Amino acid sequence: MHRLLRIALVVLGLVVLSAPASALASHFRGASITWTRASASSQVVNFNVTHSWRCCPGMNFRYGGGSPSSQNLASNLIGSFTDSSGASYQTYNSTATHTYPGSGPYTAYFQSNARIGGMGFASNQSFRVESVVNFSGGNTASPAIGTSALLQLVRGAQNSVSMAIVDPDNGASATCGWATCSQAGVSSSQCNATGGEFRPSWLSLDTTNCVLSGTPPTGGAILWPYAVRVTDNNGAVTTFDGMIELVTGTPPTCTGGGNFNASVGQPFSTSFTGSNPAGGTITMQLASGPPGGTLSPLSGSSPLTSTFNWTPSASDFGQTYAATVIVSNSTNLQTTCPLGLTVPQNQPPVVSTTGPYQGVNGVPTPVNGSATDPDGTVATYEWDCDGDGVFEIGPQATAAATCGPITSSGTYTITLRVTDTAGGIGSTTTTITIPSLPPVANAGGPYTGNIAIPVALSGNGSSDPDGTIATYEWD
Repeated sequence: MHRLLRIALVVLGLVVLSAPASALASHFRGASITWTRASASSQVVNFNVTHSWRCCPGMNFRYGGGSPSSQNLASNLIGSFTDSSGASYQTYNSTATHTYPGSGPYTAYFQSNARIGGMGFASNQSFRVESVVNFSGGNTASPAIGTSALLQLVRGAQNSVSMAIVDPDNGASATCGWATCSQAGVSSSQCNATGGEFRPSWLSLDTTNCVLSGTPPTGGAILWPYAVRVTDNNGAVTTFDGMIELVTGTPPTCTGGGNFNASVGQPFSTSFTGSNPAGGTITMQLASGPPGGTLSPLSGSSPLTSTFNWTPSASDFGQTYAATVIVSNSTNLQTTCPLGLTVPQNQPPVVSTTGPYQGVNGVPTPVNGSATDPDGTVATYEWDCDGDGVFEIGPQATAAATCGPITSSGTYTITLRVTDTAGGIGSTTTTITIPSLPPVANAGGPYTGNIAIPVALSGNGSSDPDGTIATYEWD
């Protein structure tokens, strides 16, 4: 009997271990998807997925256009966090690159078959996290939105939480709104609020400033799901799907944060202060921060001031990070401060030349120029010396060059093209003028004639070294 029981347990264990990630979706805590074009004119998109789980992450990502239609992505652990009971959950990062056939819109997403059970609504329902790829209006990236995957609110009290929201495109504007139940992968019968919005009925959203607020019930479910979509003025969309954990007691407070621009190669820092009404130890954590960003110190006596430091690199051009600083006390009560970070798209070099140039027929013409890069370093210079679109000189480290000899008179457009270390390209045009060489006159002769009889003369021996003879005159 004992032998049969052992065999049954082994078989059960093998079944669990072989189950696909989608079958473990009940461990899902929240996620968001952002995207960035490889360049301002590229159809290639780089995706960044931040997703949180109690365990067992699964990422079957669907692109919504082009080939392949879907892909299983690797999950890289980037942080571990706790809820009010001390149970841990982990946050992961997954990346992908995809080439789209047009300008969109395309809806990229991942989904699975079950949210966790025991929530205020949508228990054991499917989930779906979306991002809309849209190149309209010159869009180079999606907006980004975020907060803690498991956001704590106090029961019976008025709560207010600012979400980080950023967009790298110049002049972009974005607004927040609730995802519908359908967009969140949940059947309409499981919606908890009017209008098909995927939110607790007691939770409100300031759509302009992206601030969550509400007074949760004093009893009932501990966990509640919600999903917020941020849409920019060109139709790109990012969704943040998260959970709210209702707690009792007095959480710590956090001051600092906001939305910031950071420049490549320039150190950036900002500080946060966490305080606990009862004193004691404060712990600070950075969630969904940029690669290389640090927060220090991470713990200390209340009040604790911690500083975020980061120097963006060339790989951060055009990126957005909707990060969050999580402040916890010794009883695992938490609060958050938003940290929205935007690194604008790479700005191309500003180029000038020493032209226009006056050349000499058949003689090489020296040319020169200069360039400055507003947010990086110039890498190479190239010259198109005859206006045919082919850069005959370069790439080279300096602008000084010599254009080859031109043997026909006229004015020729030439171009200096400069590339920076991040691939940004700037150019300018000028001219080389080659003066016309005079014709060589040949009057023929000498001629012999008779009085009163016309003499035939010929200048056919005349020539033009760099063109065509237009007219002849005789004296």
